[in-house]
Amino acid sequence: MNNYQTGVLENSAKMLLLFHLIDESVSRGDKILVFSQSLSTLTVIEGFLSRRPLPAGRVSPDNQGQNQTWVRNINYYRLDGSTSASEREKLINQFNDPENTSTWVFLLSTRAGCLGVNLIGANRVVVFDASWNPCHDAQAVCRVYRYGQKKRCHIYRLVCDFTLEKKIYDRQVSKQGMSDRVVDDLNPVLTFTRKEVESLLHFAEEEPDPAKAPLQSHEEMETVISQACQIYPHLITKEPFHHESLLVDRKESKLTKAEKRAAKKSYEDEKRASVPYSRPSYAHYYPTSDQTLTNIPAFNQRNWRVVQ
Repeated sequence: MNNYQTGVLENSAKMLLLFHLIDESVSRGDKILVFSQSLSTLTVIEGFLSRRPLPAGRVSPDNQGQNQTWVRNINYYRLDGSTSASEREKLINQFNDPENTSTWVFLLSTRAGCLGVNLIGANRVVVFDASWNPCHDAQAVCRVYRYGQKKRCHIYRLVCDFTLEKKIYDRQVSKQGMSDRVVDDLNPVLTFTRKEVESLLHFAEEEPDPAKAPLQSHEEMETVISQACQIYPHLITKEPFHHESLLVDRKESKLTKAEKRAAKKSYEDEKRASVPYSRPSYAHYYPTSDQTLTNIPAFNQRNWRVVQ
């Protein structure tokens, strides 16, 4: 780390993949949303974005032949908790305007932009970091999949393998599976291997070689992801997959009513057994029908005075 240089895009694999997704999406004429929970991360992304040239074909006619860089509130917008309500509505309306062909990227804070926002002007979403609460990410990606959307939507989740973020993502999938089972009466099968589950409790010191990661046929992938795998194979430790594939509803494995009752009884028994203490009983301090009041220990142990 002695020779580490700050402000270098190549230091972050996620940043490289993010800007590949941005460039390829914009080159295809698609607007894209970038969600992050961290305001400092949004600031870093904004800093790199402001120094990068616009993709070919998206430079304004007045700057043809020049390397025009991204400009805030012209080529990209940013929305976070500090954005006022009036400014928020203004940015959203301008971004969704079909005649706005100069703004292509919207940087959003996950908490501030995951609810009450319609952004059908975009059809691609990047979730830059995973949230402990799967509802936040689920709400974020639904900003483009709304009434009025006319394009096919693409969602990209970037997760750093062998980091805490990967464990957060695994827990997110587990929580989503529990929610589907309880609320929606589904029976999802979490497709984690035993080794992956055990890795939640242990940190692996040796990382696998990304070059040895098995990748599926590029014809089966979405075009932008396929190009990313071809350009940056050294950054990918696991082949891209559909998030929903981890939460497959196995209808044939649904519980019967008897199995549900047995599972509930097992849960209640386990809950009672997990209580580390039992409430003390005070029954022996109280008299039965054939006892007198003076047999209670409190009367035998105290010197009572009769007030005349």
